[in-house]
Amino acid sequence: MKETKYMLSLGLAYFEQAEMKRLNKKSREGWHLKKLSFMGYILEKGEPEDIVYSVDYRFLKDDESAEYIRYVSVRRLGACFYRA
Repeated sequence: MKETKYMLSLGLAYFEQAEMKRLNKKSREGWHLKKLSFMGYILEKGEPEDIVYSVDYRFLKDDESAEYIRYVSVRRLGACFYRA
């Protein structure tokens, strides 16, 4: 099992760019975003990488989800999908 740790969020809705920079910095230190968690992020230990994170606020219809996931996967973009 890989080593994980929790990082408290500053407030993604208010500090989106700052949060993406923080996640990038952690990735360069070898801590990569595994998933979003309550008021923060779960990071997983790995090899240092320069990963650029971004947020995509998209409301997809059920029939659009598979196509969007395929688009993200083909381009090797990391993605987390949450439905409100």
